[in-house]
Amino acid sequence: MKVRKIYKKMLKLGFSSQISEIIGCLFAVFLFLSFNLYLAVEAGGPTQVSLSILSEKPGKFQVYWRKDNALYKEDKSTSLMIQPDQTSYSFNIAPFKEFDRIRIDPVDKQQRIQIIKFSMNNYLFNTISVFPQENEVQLLGSYQLGSVVQNKNNGIIIKPTGNDSRFEIKVDSSLNKTIIASFIFITILGAFFLYILLNQRLLKEKKDEATILIQIPNTNKISKSNLLKKQACGNSVET
Repeated sequence: MKVRKIYKKMLKLGFSSQISEIIGCLFAVFLFLSFNLYLAVEAGGPTQVSLSILSEKPGKFQVYWRKDNALYKEDKSTSLMIQPDQTSYSFNIAPFKEFDRIRIDPVDKQQRIQIIKFSMNNYLFNTISVFPQENEVQLLGSYQLGSVVQNKNNGIIIKPTGNDSRFEIKVDSSLNKTIIASFIFITILGAFFLYILLNQRLLKEKKDEATILIQIPNTNKISKSNLLKKQACGNSVET
Protein backbone atom coordinates (compact mmCIF):
# COMPACT_ATOMS: atom_id res chain seq x y z
CA MET A 1 0.00 0.00 0.00
CA LYS A 2 2.80 2.42 0.86
CA VAL A 3 4.62 1.70 -2.42
CA ARG A 4 1.39 2.37 -4.37
CA LYS A 5 0.83 5.71 -2.59
CA ILE A 6 4.43 6.80 -3.28
CA TYR A 7 3.97 5.75 -6.93
CA LYS A 8 0.81 7.92 -7.26
CA LYS A 9 2.51 10.91 -5.61
CA MET A 10 5.45 10.61 -7.99
CA LEU A 11 3.10 10.61 -10.99
CA LYS A 12 1.42 13.77 -9.66
CA LEU A 13 4.83 15.43 -9.27
CA GLY A 14 5.50 14.88 -12.96
CA PHE A 15 7.67 11.76 -12.98
CA SER A 16 7.18 9.51 -16.01
CA SER A 17 5.56 6.12 -15.40
CA GLN A 18 8.79 4.25 -16.27
CA ILE A 19 10.94 6.27 -13.83
CA SER A 20 8.27 5.86 -11.17
CA GLU A 21 8.22 2.09 -11.73
CA ILE A 22 12.02 1.84 -11.51
CA ILE A 23 12.15 3.89 -8.29
CA GLY A 24 9.25 1.87 -6.89
CA CYS A 25 11.10 -1.39 -7.63
CA LEU A 26 14.27 -0.05 -6.00
CA PHE A 27 12.31 1.01 -2.94
CA ALA A 28 10.55 -2.37 -2.63
CA VAL A 29 13.79 -4.39 -2.96
CA PHE A 30 15.60 -1.99 -0.59
CA LEU A 31 12.93 -2.47 2.08
CA PHE A 32 13.05 -6.25 1.71
CA LEU A 33 16.85 -6.46 1.92
CA SER A 34 17.06 -3.90 4.75
CA PHE A 35 14.65 -5.98 6.81
CA ASN A 36 16.70 -9.14 6.20
CA LEU A 37 19.96 -7.33 7.01
CA TYR A 38 18.42 -6.04 10.25
CA LEU A 39 17.38 -9.59 11.17
CA ALA A 40 20.89 -10.86 10.41
CA VAL A 41 22.50 -8.19 12.62
CA GLU A 42 20.00 -8.83 15.41
CA ALA A 43 20.53 -12.58 15.19
CA GLY A 44 24.23 -11.84 15.14
CA GLY A 45 26.69 -14.62 15.55
CA PRO A 46 29.63 -15.25 17.85
CA THR A 47 32.61 -12.94 17.60
CA GLN A 48 35.73 -14.94 16.80
CA VAL A 49 38.84 -13.96 18.76
CA SER A 50 42.35 -14.74 17.54
CA LEU A 51 45.03 -14.59 20.24
CA SER A 52 48.81 -14.90 20.03
CA ILE A 53 50.49 -14.74 23.44
CA LEU A 54 53.83 -15.61 25.04
CA SER A 55 54.02 -16.62 28.71
CA GLU A 56 56.69 -17.90 31.08
CA LYS A 57 54.35 -20.17 33.09
CA PRO A 58 50.87 -21.68 32.70
CA GLY A 59 48.06 -19.30 33.65
CA LYS A 60 44.47 -18.25 33.04
CA PHE A 61 43.62 -15.69 30.35
CA GLN A 62 40.10 -14.22 30.62
CA VAL A 63 37.98 -11.81 28.55
CA TYR A 64 34.88 -10.02 29.86
CA TRP A 65 32.42 -7.92 27.83
CA ARG A 66 29.74 -5.38 28.65
CA LYS A 67 27.57 -2.72 27.03
CA ASP A 68 26.81 0.83 28.14
CA ASN A 69 27.22 1.07 31.94
CA ALA A 70 26.59 -2.57 32.80
CA LEU A 71 28.88 -4.41 35.21
CA TYR A 72 31.31 -7.13 34.19
CA LYS A 73 29.97 -10.56 35.14
CA GLU A 74 31.34 -14.08 35.06
CA ASP A 75 28.49 -15.29 32.83
CA LYS A 76 29.58 -12.71 30.26
CA SER A 77 33.17 -13.84 30.02
CA THR A 78 35.36 -16.51 28.43
CA SER A 79 38.56 -17.94 29.87
CA LEU A 80 41.27 -20.33 28.70
CA MET A 81 44.49 -21.75 30.06
CA ILE A 82 47.64 -20.47 28.36
CA GLN A 83 50.81 -22.57 28.19
CA PRO A 84 54.47 -21.58 27.67
CA ASP A 85 54.82 -24.03 24.77
CA GLN A 86 51.72 -22.72 22.91
CA THR A 87 51.32 -19.26 21.38
CA SER A 88 48.15 -19.33 19.22
CA TYR A 89 44.60 -19.63 20.53
CA SER A 90 41.11 -19.01 19.15
CA PHE A 91 37.78 -18.75 20.98
CA ASN A 92 34.37 -17.11 20.71
CA ILE A 93 32.73 -14.33 22.66
CA ALA A 94 29.34 -12.59 22.33
CA PRO A 95 28.20 -10.89 19.08
CA PHE A 96 29.44 -7.34 18.52
CA LYS A 97 25.99 -5.88 19.15
CA GLU A 98 26.13 -7.09 22.77
CA PHE A 99 29.20 -5.12 23.87
CA ASP A 100 31.05 -1.87 23.39
CA ARG A 101 33.83 -2.57 25.91
CA ILE A 102 35.94 -5.56 26.82
CA ARG A 103 38.10 -6.27 29.84
CA ILE A 104 41.17 -8.43 29.45
CA ASP A 105 42.64 -10.24 32.45
CA PRO A 106 45.93 -11.33 30.83
CA VAL A 107 47.10 -13.74 33.53
CA ASP A 108 46.32 -14.78 37.11
CA LYS A 109 50.00 -15.03 38.15
CA GLN A 110 52.95 -12.68 38.34
CA GLN A 111 54.91 -13.35 35.19
CA ARG A 112 56.00 -11.59 32.02
CA ILE A 113 53.24 -11.69 29.37
CA GLN A 114 53.44 -10.61 25.74
CA ILE A 115 50.22 -10.29 23.75
CA ILE A 116 51.44 -10.30 20.16
CA LYS A 117 48.00 -10.39 18.58
CA PHE A 118 44.43 -9.93 19.78
CA SER A 119 41.80 -9.47 17.05
CA MET A 120 38.02 -9.85 16.90
CA ASN A 121 36.10 -10.85 13.80
CA ASN A 122 32.43 -11.20 12.85
CA TYR A 123 31.28 -11.89 9.28
CA LEU A 124 28.98 -8.82 9.22
CA PHE A 125 31.47 -6.38 10.78
CA ASN A 126 34.98 -5.15 10.15
CA THR A 127 37.78 -7.03 11.91
CA ILE A 128 38.96 -5.19 15.01
CA SER A 129 42.65 -5.55 15.74
CA VAL A 130 43.35 -4.57 19.35
CA PHE A 131 47.01 -5.62 19.21
CA PRO A 132 49.22 -4.85 17.38
CA GLN A 133 48.41 -1.31 16.22
CA GLU A 134 50.29 1.60 14.70
CA ASN A 135 49.42 3.83 17.64
CA GLU A 136 49.47 3.02 21.33
CA VAL A 137 46.22 1.47 22.56
CA GLN A 138 44.50 3.38 25.36
CA LEU A 139 44.15 1.05 28.34
CA LEU A 140 41.18 1.97 30.53
CA GLY A 141 40.68 0.92 34.13
CA SER A 142 44.07 -0.79 34.31
CA TYR A 143 44.97 -2.60 37.55
CA GLN A 144 48.16 -4.37 38.70
CA LEU A 145 49.69 -4.18 35.23
CA GLY A 146 53.10 -3.02 36.42
CA SER A 147 55.36 -2.03 33.54
CA VAL A 148 53.68 -1.86 30.12
CA VAL A 149 55.44 -1.59 26.75
CA GLN A 150 53.52 -1.24 23.48
CA ASN A 151 54.75 -1.18 19.88
CA LYS A 152 53.36 -1.99 16.45
CA ASN A 153 55.57 -5.07 15.94
CA ASN A 154 55.46 -6.83 19.31
CA GLY A 155 51.97 -5.89 20.56
CA ILE A 156 52.01 -5.30 24.32
CA ILE A 157 54.41 -6.58 26.98
CA ILE A 158 53.15 -6.64 30.58
CA LYS A 159 54.86 -7.45 33.87
CA PRO A 160 51.98 -7.66 36.39
CA THR A 161 52.54 -6.67 40.02
CA GLY A 162 49.75 -8.98 41.32
CA ASN A 163 47.56 -11.96 40.55
CA ASP A 164 44.56 -9.91 39.40
CA SER A 165 45.96 -7.80 36.56
CA ARG A 166 43.44 -6.35 34.09
CA PHE A 167 42.73 -3.56 31.63
CA GLU A 168 39.75 -2.36 29.64
CA ILE A 169 39.41 -1.39 25.95
CA LYS A 170 36.66 0.49 24.16
CA VAL A 171 35.32 -1.33 21.08
CA ASP A 172 33.92 0.53 18.05
CA SER A 173 32.36 -1.92 15.60
CA SER A 174 31.18 -1.01 12.09
CA LEU A 175 29.56 -2.96 9.28
CA ASN A 176 31.87 -4.58 6.76
CA LYS A 177 32.27 -2.43 3.60
CA THR A 178 32.05 -5.55 1.45
CA ILE A 179 28.68 -6.36 3.00
CA ILE A 180 27.44 -2.80 2.33
CA ALA A 181 28.70 -2.89 -1.29
CA SER A 182 27.05 -6.29 -1.84
CA PHE A 183 23.83 -4.96 -0.30
CA ILE A 184 23.75 -2.00 -2.74
CA PHE A 185 24.62 -4.20 -5.73
CA ILE A 186 21.93 -6.79 -4.91
CA THR A 187 19.38 -3.98 -4.38
CA ILE A 188 20.02 -2.55 -7.86
CA LEU A 189 20.14 -5.99 -9.49
CA GLY A 190 16.96 -7.12 -7.72
CA ALA A 191 15.14 -3.91 -8.71
CA PHE A 192 16.22 -4.38 -12.34
CA PHE A 193 14.87 -7.94 -12.51
CA LEU A 194 11.69 -6.93 -10.68
CA TYR A 195 11.15 -4.09 -13.18
CA ILE A 196 11.60 -6.50 -16.13
CA LEU A 197 9.26 -9.05 -14.55
CA LEU A 198 6.55 -6.44 -13.94
CA ASN A 199 6.84 -5.08 -17.47
CA GLN A 200 6.60 -8.57 -18.99
CA ARG A 201 3.49 -9.23 -16.95
CA LEU A 202 1.91 -5.91 -18.01
CA LEU A 203 2.69 -6.62 -21.68
CA LYS A 204 1.15 -10.08 -21.38
CA GLU A 205 -1.99 -8.62 -19.78
CA LYS A 206 -2.31 -6.03 -22.61
CA LYS A 207 -1.92 -8.75 -25.25
CA ASP A 208 -4.57 -10.88 -23.54
CA GLU A 209 -6.94 -7.88 -23.46
CA ALA A 210 -6.30 -7.24 -27.16
CA THR A 211 -7.04 -10.86 -28.13
CA ILE A 212 -10.26 -10.83 -26.09
CA LEU A 213 -11.39 -7.64 -27.84
CA ILE A 214 -10.69 -9.20 -31.23
CA GLN A 215 -12.65 -12.35 -30.37
CA ILE A 216 -15.74 -10.46 -29.13
CA PRO A 217 -18.10 -9.78 -32.11
CA ASN A 218 -19.47 -6.28 -32.71
CA THR A 219 -23.08 -6.69 -31.61
CA ASN A 220 -24.04 -3.20 -32.82
CA LYS A 221 -23.06 -4.01 -36.40
CA ILE A 222 -24.82 -7.40 -36.30
CA SER A 223 -28.06 -5.90 -34.98
CA LYS A 224 -28.04 -3.17 -37.66
CA SER A 225 -27.53 -5.70 -40.44
CA ASN A 226 -30.39 -7.83 -39.08
CA LEU A 227 -32.69 -4.81 -39.05
CA LEU A 228 -31.83 -3.98 -42.65
CA LYS A 229 -32.55 -7.59 -43.69
CA LYS A 230 -35.92 -7.55 -41.90
CA GLN A 231 -36.84 -4.23 -43.55
CA ALA A 232 -35.93 -5.60 -46.97
CA CYS A 233 -38.04 -8.73 -46.36
CA GLY A 234 -41.00 -6.61 -45.28
CA ASN A 235 -40.82 -4.44 -48.36
CA SER A 236 -40.78 -7.48 -50.67
CA VAL A 237 -43.88 -8.96 -49.01
CA GLU A 238 -45.81 -5.71 -49.39
CA THR A 239 -45.06 -5.58 -53.11
